[in-house]
Amino acid sequence: MHKLLTLGLFLIVSVILSLSINFNYNLYLNIFAQESEVSIAPGAGDPNNIETFVPPHISLSSRSTISWTNSDSITHTVTAEGNPVIANGEAPFDSGPISPGYTWDKTFNSPAQFDYHCSIHPFMTGKVVIN
Repeated sequence: MHKLLTLGLFLIVSVILSLSINFNYNLYLNIFAQESEVSIAPGAGDPNNIETFVPPHISLSSRSTISWTNSDSITHTVTAEGNPVIANGEAPFDSGPISPGYTWDKTFNSPAQFDYHCSIHPFMTGKVVIN
């Protein structure tokens, strides 16, 4: 009976510790993950406009999400430049058309650097650095 009670107590403590470790690990990941926004500026489709993606360069940690919001009156894209696999297995991205007033989100899981542009207006460029 004493051995059964000890075994039961051991299992309960093990489950509690396991849940605690998993909770702390997820909390750790969420502390360092970030959310950030990039605006596609009004008038970005005009080649004379200095501001297109605002901010034009952004640096975040892994597991971060960036939201691109189209604040312009015409459609744009957010399209990574480069090879099918850019860095650390992180695939390139393409938002497809983002209509005025809409937002597109991308979560970056691995350290990498991405140059991107609007495929409709290639002079619109930006950069994402994931540390």
